[in-house]
Amino acid sequence: PGITSSSPTTFAPLGNRLYFTASNGTNGREIWVTDGTNAGTQLVADLRAGTTSSDITSFRELNGALFFALTTPETGREIWKLQPAASATTWTGAANTDWANAANWSNGVPTQDSQVTIPAAVPRFPVINGQVNVRQLTIASGASVQVATGANLQVSGN
Repeated sequence: PGITSSSPTTFAPLGNRLYFTASNGTNGREIWVTDGTNAGTQLVADLRAGTTSSDITSFRELNGALFFALTTPETGREIWKLQPAASATTWTGAANTDWANAANWSNGVPTQDSQVTIPAAVPRFPVINGQVNVRQLTIASGASVQVATGANLQVSGN
């Protein structure tokens, strides 16, 4: 992040984003996230306020959350958990019945971090032909989701 090198390290993919540590010269070394674009790269948290860098190591993904070790002079080394906010997307059925077609969704094809809504008032309902994992699924009364033979739908959130 920024014009000069931020020396990014400690990379961890989570959903459709990449988390990493970097220094922007203002906040010290902290956790950042990117979707691969300049506009989609942002500071997640300034865990040690100001220019003091956080000592962050050992990113690990588990069940849609990012765990890492953080060391501070006040508390020593502790395990922290980062639970990204779920993105919401609604089925429109505008193109066809293919779950994996972005043209059928209001906010892109759902990922493991998505809150998914299938409303009743759409021209067609989704068919899942592969492996799908979402955080939350709401199916309106009168709506349906078809899971094809050999396919799998897993709802893993709370």
